[in-house]
Amino acid sequence: MRPLRVVTRPLVLACLSLCMLAAEDLPKAEGVDVIRTAKAIADALGRPESSVAHGKAWEADIAALTDPRPEIHTQAMSALIRRGQPVIGDLTVLAKDQDPALRMRVAAVLAAIGGDDATREILSLSQDRDRGVAEVATLALGKVRGSGTYERLSEILQSPDPSLRQAAARGLGMHGDPRGLGLLCVYTRDRDDLVRRDMRENLARIATSAAAVPLLAELISTRTGTDRLALIDATAAIGDPRLSPVLTEMLTQPDLGAARLAAHMLAINGDSRAVESLCRVAAQGRDQVLREEAANTLRLLTSHTAAAGTAWELWWRNHASDVAALVARDRLIADLHDPARNATASELAAFSVGELFKLVEGALGRGAAWWPARAFAAMAADSPARWTPVLLERIERANDLRERVRVIVLLDALNDPGAVEGFKRLYAALRKQPEVKAAALGPERVALRVALERRGVTVH
Repeated sequence: MRPLRVVTRPLVLACLSLCMLAAEDLPKAEGVDVIRTAKAIADALGRPESSVAHGKAWEADIAALTDPRPEIHTQAMSALIRRGQPVIGDLTVLAKDQDPALRMRVAAVLAAIGGDDATREILSLSQDRDRGVAEVATLALGKVRGSGTYERLSEILQSPDPSLRQAAARGLGMHGDPRGLGLLCVYTRDRDDLVRRDMRENLARIATSAAAVPLLAELISTRTGTDRLALIDATAAIGDPRLSPVLTEMLTQPDLGAARLAAHMLAINGDSRAVESLCRVAAQGRDQVLREEAANTLRLLTSHTAAAGTAWELWWRNHASDVAALVARDRLIADLHDPARNATASELAAFSVGELFKLVEGALGRGAAWWPARAFAAMAADSPARWTPVLLERIERANDLRERVRVIVLLDALNDPGAVEGFKRLYAALRKQPEVKAAALGPERVALRVALERRGVTVH
């Protein structure tokens, strides 16, 4: 564990917090030390009016940026960020100032403004002689994501200074370039525990983006040893079945650790295409832990409750044809996780609504972070009339008010004109409820009223 520099580190963290903000999220002129700020204002007002001609509209903010007091320069940073591109020329002059704390503030403001000019200056500041300035600029590279920023971050990740490697790991996480997966998966080799922590966290951060999944699958297949383990571990928070084939492939790898971890992660990212291999491993795997991991995952994927052992051989014999019938559906569902893949009504028509019910679960929020929008887009591409009876049944059977409201909103969004009778029936049923219960069902009543009124039906 390395010691933190007493003076620089708080400045770095404060500048980072401003780097992370968009202009609309910036702190307003409130919550500062009122007494000190009032005194500073009074001092300023008490001075004689300058006889020199006024310059740019942000001249006072530039001056305040150089003030060492946080209650002064923080508001100046916010104001400059809101002004945007026009102030960059003046900031590049301040970036050459001898005060490293000022150069840090300049880097933070440039990061929040962004653009090509800001990126070029931040690239220069990332080579600053002062470690604190270089650290803030490194974090800023992840914010601006401009030309050359990924390459510079990859260089800094090799720095002998652990603080800079730590900043580079965070910068790569903010940057989000999928190529960062290949750089960060080597974290177990770093000698600094804080760097290892940040590399691991930001590896997972990049992995949990739709665009990164294909490269993640490729790297799992091609990397070995601790790199592969790190990449498999990064799938823990994803929930994308595009990873199912490569994780299934890992079950038979000589690396026992990779096989165990893959068996575990298939519970999160697996589908029917993994079931046969998992059954084989759960029954006859070379290691008790591996067998148990496979059985745990199978219980989640199949709802069959058998423990690890030959019971899974028997289950597979009885259900192989059922699982095989799901493969085409699950391959389509996996493909639809790709943001560039659009579903067509004709390919969806090859499956019953019951077989495609994973789309409903996805649209309601289950799965990868980007899957709800993708699942709804697939449902919207289908014939909406196919979904109406199934969703109405789901609403009527659901006991949870929140789920009922969410399914009502989903059905409404699919725009099936034929859903109006179902909405009327549900609304009439609400009106028959006792007065106390009816009050609790207010959100459902509102959702139904909106759905009906959008279809030209006025209700009271």
